[in-house]
Order: sequence, then structure tokens, then C-alpha cells
Amino acid sequence: MTAAAPGRFIQFTQATRRRVASSMPNRLMGRTSVLVYVGVLLAGCQGLTGNAADRVAFGLQEGANRLGQSRNVNDSIAVRIPARTWPNGCPGAYRVQLLADSAKASGIVVSCLPKGATYTSLHARRYVHTPLAFEAEQPAGQPVDIMLQKRDKELTIAGFAQP
Repeated sequence: MTAAAPGRFIQFTQATRRRVASSMPNRLMGRTSVLVYVGVLLAGCQGLTGNAADRVAFGLQEGANRLGQSRNVNDSIAVRIPARTWPNGCPGAYRVQLLADSAKASGIVVSCLPKGATYTSLHARRYVHTPLAFEAEQPAGQPVDIMLQKRDKELTIAGFAQP
């Protein structure tokens, strides 16, 4: 292959075309693998980059997905959400509030005790209904267990599970 003069195209020989064509799947496969790898990393970061309330919401989403796949019309499942101090978590005790759908502002509120940061999330409303408000205080490092119920294909939060 020769250097092209300005305004001229490089002419490829037949052998050069075959080499370029044969290496393209490998290049595309390498790029595709990198994109898939980055996508998986970013998808797994939801639990790492969100705040404490988002982690509760994502845990409820996973539980709702598992419960939704159940063949039983009436079923229930306990979802355990581990406590994390990093990032945007509570270093000590914390309170989890599951606000009812009928409330002016429904969703999940996680408050660090005493008088620490407060985190909120509306994410779980798309997956589960909260007919009543529920509240629980957890000691530092203790996970929170939430009961989900399935009644005629409707998924609802039944309250906090007793350890």
C-alpha cells in the first residue's frame, strides 16, 4: 500500500482487502465484548452507586421479580436487604419507612439515627403496592427483612418480617 496524495484514495490490493475483511469480525467481537462488559459493570453498580433507600427499592424490585415468576396465585416471600454504610448509607442505627400509596408522597424513606441523613426513593412504586404505611428501626449493620405478597397477580408489601 502506498501513501495517498492529498485528495486521492488509497487503492487496496486484493490481498489487503482479504486481510481487512478477515480481521473485522475479531475487531467487532473485541469491541462488543468490551461494551457488554461495561454494561454488566454499570448494571451491577445500582447497589453501589445509589443511596440507602434506592438499595431497599432495588431489593424489593428483585423480590417482586422472583415472586412474579411464582406459579402460585397466592404466595409470599421475605426480601432481605443488607445494611451498608458506603456509599450513602447509615453508619449507625437507621429507620426504614414504607409510605402508603394513598399518602401524598409515597415511597421509601431511610433515615440515619439519631438525626442523620435521610434518603428517599420512589423506584419501588412501579413494582409493588404499599396499601399501608410501615416503619421499622434497625440497629447498626442489621439487614431489613420485608414481606411481599402476591394475591391474584398483584404484588403488595405486607410489612416487615420478624427475624
